[in-house]
Amino acid sequence: MMPPHYFQIICCPKCKSDLKVNSARKNELRCQKCNSLYPVVEDIPILLYETEDKVSQYIKQFYDSQWKRNEKGVLKARIKHEDMSDIGQLYIRRNENRFLSLFNRQQERESGLFLDAASGAQPRIEFGENFSRHVCLDFSLDGLLESRKLLGKRAICICGSLLNIPIKDSVCDGVIASHVIYHIDKNLQADAVRQLAQVLKPGGKMLILYANPHSPERLIYKGIKKILRRKDATTGENIYYYIHPVSYMLKVLSADFDQAKIEVKFLRMFTRGLTKFLFKNRLLGRLSYQTILAAESIFRHNPQAASYVCYIAEK
Repeated sequence: MMPPHYFQIICCPKCKSDLKVNSARKNELRCQKCNSLYPVVEDIPILLYETEDKVSQYIKQFYDSQWKRNEKGVLKARIKHEDMSDIGQLYIRRNENRFLSLFNRQQERESGLFLDAASGAQPRIEFGENFSRHVCLDFSLDGLLESRKLLGKRAICICGSLLNIPIKDSVCDGVIASHVIYHIDKNLQADAVRQLAQVLKPGGKMLILYANPHSPERLIYKGIKKILRRKDATTGENIYYYIHPVSYMLKVLSADFDQAKIEVKFLRMFTRGLTKFLFKNRLLGRLSYQTILAAESIFRHNPQAASYVCYIAEK
């Protein structure tokens, strides 16, 4: 059965009330207010209710198949989303590791709770390693089972949606949403950000890894597609995404955070599609990598030059 400390964190996604084990069925939870019932599968509470919006249904279906490993033991979703070359992985880590210091305070090491929003099967272990507990929230059970294997006893795995977060308000010391918000329906992304802000403690920090639709690379690519009259698909092998501009995201964050405590930072200049091409050849890839680093050192003060940005907010 679920460890007792889960009940200090989880709540009913419908009414945000406390949950308890259903006396009639041990592998089921009951809301103490609205009496809604939720199953527990392999000690993971399934805290989902109502029919999800169409985009969420599509994303869930996509990851139910993609959080599987191929014959080489690599997650299919990781292959789809990342440049898996050695240089490509180095490029990703180098840029993301600049933000690890956001979550390294002493009090977090002692008792902190870190929320990994929509973690899937790839929990951001390096960002949450200074916290006593690492909460993985996702609507893919397969993804959560993978995360629990990686995190061990530190893991608190909860099956739920970012649009109905089944976590009590003001319990998390840190939150990361890594490249997930833009896979939510464009009209619902602000609601997901608001709910993430609600579970954050006063003084806690939130890091959102997001994309920038107005980066030079994306604008050039958009211009080429327009000339060729091509359109992005959101079905089949192409996963749904919608990227709001920086000004919109800052406005969304300002509704839940003190504006003085919101920042947008340069994450990386180029997307997987371009780096996969540039880094394909090892020799030319190293030269391209050094050229990219030099360019980023010049433009890093300007988030609008980046294809991916970070939003940092403190409660």
